[in-house]
Amino acid sequence: MAVDDDALRSAIRGRSPLIVRGGCARWRAARLWTSAHLRAAEPDALVDVQLLADGELSGAAGAQAVARMRFAAQFLGDAATRAATLYLAQCDLDDELPALAREAPALPPFGARALRGVRARRLLWLNRAARVRSALHYDGYDSVLCCLRGRKALALLPPRAAAGARVRARAPHGLSPNHAEPHAFDANCALEAGDCVFIPQGWWHQVESEMNTLAISYWFAAPGTRALHAALGRNASCSAAPFVLREAARAVVQDEQRRRLDALARRALPGGSAPPSPAALAHALSRAPPATRTALLWAACPRALAAALLQLARQRARNWVARWVARGGARAAYALTVKLDEAGRGACAHGAAPALSDVLFAGARGHAVRALIVARADAYCERVGRTVLLRTLGIPEKKKGRGM
Repeated sequence: MAVDDDALRSAIRGRSPLIVRGGCARWRAARLWTSAHLRAAEPDALVDVQLLADGELSGAAGAQAVARMRFAAQFLGDAATRAATLYLAQCDLDDELPALAREAPALPPFGARALRGVRARRLLWLNRAARVRSALHYDGYDSVLCCLRGRKALALLPPRAAAGARVRARAPHGLSPNHAEPHAFDANCALEAGDCVFIPQGWWHQVESEMNTLAISYWFAAPGTRALHAALGRNASCSAAPFVLREAARAVVQDEQRRRLDALARRALPGGSAPPSPAALAHALSRAPPATRTALLWAACPRALAAALLQLARQRARNWVARWVARGGARAAYALTVKLDEAGRGACAHGAAPALSDVLFAGARGHAVRALIVARADAYCERVGRTVLLRTLGIPEKKKGRGM
């Protein structure tokens, strides 16, 4: 179905979802991307696959185990059909599956004029042998979700839904600020193969995918988004204002978290910087007292830190580095969590972060150690967040809170 550019422009300006029936039905990849073609196109690619215990992708930091596996031989292989917990989620086509990226349109296959000049990040989603469901969450970008195969059922809720009783939003300054506590919501949008939906930035959505559902989502900053946010800041009655408030709170708290660790690095390290050489950094980490170790974790370049931690992990007992960080307190746990995330996203370390996590959190106790580190990092976020919100907004500390 052809979509008038004005319809998409209106949805972007009005911050409202837009369902496009048959929006990608004529797309070449919708016909071409069979399992056999996917295996042939990417025979050697490595991808990170979510291991879901109960078919639920909670979104909580550290909640799910992740396995690095070969896309063709392992994830798409016959053995994968017997594993009901495998889910390829948010796989960046350009970074991880470049051959498939060349076959996918750079932008959604409709509303081209409305998105002229936009650059989109393209993410692949595929569950093989079981139905999966993501927890209620919002994204920091406008997005278009295109269902190429299978079926997706979505519950779409506006940003102001977080003020209601049903949506228990997590604190905006934690490690998973864009997620809500688990709860089953009734679907109000169904995508069959060939359908697409525009989801505005900040809209809550829960997605349930039937077995063997293949989809691509496009994340992008729509034209005029910056000016829109400025207007939202002056218009508290706008439906998207709660999202802007949450993002502002997150940014203020994150700045304070980083300011504190920057100050620690300046106090504990000569010149406030870590050794650039992985070998020298590994040596310093193995001998430094706890506060200096935290400073080294924070000040190090992600590439050098990844190499240094791999060196230490291989020289010592399994999980030694992870246990050492877990004993180092909340600041150390937060510093490691942030650096692992930076290594995973940074162009200087493509492929290094998953391998590092596999080593740091190996063995039967690896997932428990990772969960402990994430819990302590989240505790650091919460502690700093309470202080910042008290000083900035005058919000008093509470023993139990639902977030914002």
